[in-house]
Amino acid sequence: MWRITSFFKRQSTLSRAHAVSLWHDTIFEPMAAVARQEGALCAIANLPFDPPAPGLPDLFDAVAELWFGDLESARSALARVKRIRHGVEWLAVADQTSPSPWIGEVRAVLDRGELGIKVIRAGRPAAGVDASDALAYWRDHHPVVAQTATQFWSLLRRYTQVPALDPLDPQSYPLQADVGAASPEDMAAAFAHDEYFAIVQPDERRFSLAGQLVSERLYFAGAREWVAYDDRPSAGSGRL
Repeated sequence: MWRITSFFKRQSTLSRAHAVSLWHDTIFEPMAAVARQEGALCAIANLPFDPPAPGLPDLFDAVAELWFGDLESARSALARVKRIRHGVEWLAVADQTSPSPWIGEVRAVLDRGELGIKVIRAGRPAAGVDASDALAYWRDHHPVVAQTATQFWSLLRRYTQVPALDPLDPQSYPLQADVGAASPEDMAAAFAHDEYFAIVQPDERRFSLAGQLVSERLYFAGAREWVAYDDRPSAGSGRL
């Protein structure tokens, strides 16, 4: 599976509720429609906590996911999605620092049970680390290391990697993953756990930037998913 991911940040003059409503109606729905014309199997709007969940970063207001069974369809759709983001509707509601959408390949590692929160994280390789090497280590070794932190791992219900198609594209964030838990409290507990700081975080810093700037890392905490359509064979598993 391939996925286009599009992060949305509202203009500072708009309330979250109003901005997300506008984004859903004038940005996400047209994106979902053109993606379906290009063969998309699924379109999901990830909607935020309002007010923000305590203890979790609050950098973005929504995230769109557009899923495809083949890469050619995803590429065709991406060009059309970018045109929507350059339109007057986007300019009227979005902070122009919102990152450009990109394509990644979906790799499910963990999927067990319903979610009460889904965090979408995306980062870039650590300084001095080749992008291809960073992705290879992250894909093949980091999940193995993370699972040795058994108490940390037991608090999670989803871990899906979505490595960027082109890690050298300056508009992409190659190290993207969805992380889910049963509740915001479980998510906060996982990333405050001693095992995270002793085992998982040191391994993350081997291949990814540790900074919190938007140019280095994206982070969105989702309260629920709004599914426009879903024709994936495994649809319905572990929904938020």
